[in-house]
Amino acid sequence: MVKHDMPALVRQHMRYESDDAIARFERLVNEGFEPAFAAMHASGSYPGVVGTDTQFRQGNHKKLDKTPAMIRRELVKRRGYSGNAVYHNQLGEWVESVDDIKRAARRKNKTVEDPDTGKVLHQGHYVPEARPGLAESVVHSRMVAYATENPSLVATPAKIKKLREDVINKHTPHWRKKGTVIE
Repeated sequence: MVKHDMPALVRQHMRYESDDAIARFERLVNEGFEPAFAAMHASGSYPGVVGTDTQFRQGNHKKLDKTPAMIRRELVKRRGYSGNAVYHNQLGEWVESVDDIKRAARRKNKTVEDPDTGKVLHQGHYVPEARPGLAESVVHSRMVAYATENPSLVATPAKIKKLREDVINKHTPHWRKKGTVIE
């Protein structure tokens, strides 16, 4: 059996606990339990399980009582509401479980954290904003207009390609050109 420095262990593990809890801790350590386990058992603070529906619903059962009756009826009618839904402000949706939160976060590509633990339930990813260039019909009509004015611009395939690039560069608005940042 390992000999422990009891006052140091009490200071380390049971600093803010009651005298009864400290007595239980000392008894468990003397019986051979690890100090961390003895502290957990003596103080009654077992590790919590996060990310479960039970943990999500703790405290949420009172929120529906504050919801107006008209909204409750609408929830029952449209969603098949079971009585456990809460409005998630970050997602802007009614959710009933952790799976609903993850599903909505995935669909909306948002990063969502558990407010109690700070654990990330879903990490959104960066999607660059699409910057479509000119419509193909606009490019074609501009090319036809330039070709009717000067037929030598379309004499060879290389010149047609060059004309196309020139039309796109000239007629694309600056906020739609690649490489510009939209703020």
